[in-house]
Amino acid sequence: MTGRILIVDDEPKIGALLKRALEADGLEVVSLDDPERGLQTLKEESFDIVVTDLRMPRIDGLELLRRAKAIRPGCEIVLMTAHATVATAREALKRGAVDYITKPFSVEGELKPLISSILSSAGADEGEPLDSTRPRRSADELRVEELEGVVGASGAMRALIDKVRKVARSEAPVLLRGESGTGKEVFASLIHRLGPRNDRPLVKINCAALPETLLESELFGYVKGAFTGANQDREGLFQAAHGGTIFLDEIGEISASFQPKLLRVLQDGEFHRIGESRRTVRVDVRVIAATNRDLEEAVRSGHFRKDLYYRLSVVPLLLPPLRERMEDLPELLAHFAQELGKDRTVRFSDEAMRAMSRYDWPGNIRE
Repeated sequence: MTGRILIVDDEPKIGALLKRALEADGLEVVSLDDPERGLQTLKEESFDIVVTDLRMPRIDGLELLRRAKAIRPGCEIVLMTAHATVATAREALKRGAVDYITKPFSVEGELKPLISSILSSAGADEGEPLDSTRPRRSADELRVEELEGVVGASGAMRALIDKVRKVARSEAPVLLRGESGTGKEVFASLIHRLGPRNDRPLVKINCAALPETLLESELFGYVKGAFTGANQDREGLFQAAHGGTIFLDEIGEISASFQPKLLRVLQDGEFHRIGESRRTVRVDVRVIAATNRDLEEAVRSGHFRKDLYYRLSVVPLLLPPLRERMEDLPELLAHFAQELGKDRTVRFSDEAMRAMSRYDWPGNIRE
């Protein structure tokens, strides 16, 4: 690996330990125990990654993150914390952190692979000149195969894809929000494809398509004899997604009685199959959920649990409606014309293009 790393931790021993470990891999590392000095050094020198502690006197890691991003917008920030909470993760990723890591952690097994992944994404391992004064690769610089199914190069889409690229590298739950037809399932697939679990399954389910009893049996599975028609044991979708990702579409439609059961899985990574109360099933899955409902309003009205909402919405991503990215319309039309026309060339008259440009597309991309 090649790259410059700045470590900021008010415990000098930890900083010295990390410095030695990363330098052993060929990285250039500066370690400081004062966040003020860290910010001043960032003004004077260029770094690819800042690894900072969360809890520090005078300036905490979130404030350092905010100031560091103002000084060096292209510099990636990793937070170290022994106080990992959903709120902390959400706030750090919202403010632009690429990931966070929980103390105690394995330098070899966790920190180094994370550093390597970030530098590789930035092009550091490809001999590309490193310059943290410039932003990292934008959406149009990502490989075409990475963006399969994603069409559009408008500013709104580039900003969204840049966020997705950062979020994908973490394990944080993601809540995709947007009107019906904006492509939430496409982006769920993209997050999985760009993430560390891409060699494991991506399992999808539409929560609005099934009644509560069926939804529970689909997600958690059941044992033989649990109900009429249960003629054999069946594995649920959470088990099928073990090690990978589960996509819960239309999450805002689940019933109030089912919400605490889902919360337990997100909170503890465990559940009971239907008809099997003694044996606990444990799973390790990343959760991506999607909704076109206003979940904050559902929380205020008592129709959606606040604790479940915060578990799902660690990283909220809003997908823009088509009417707000109309500059993508010609590319979308060309994409679907090629897909549906197959061997035929499909063209649109100027009059047809003007008509479609004036239309507000309430059904978005699906329409």
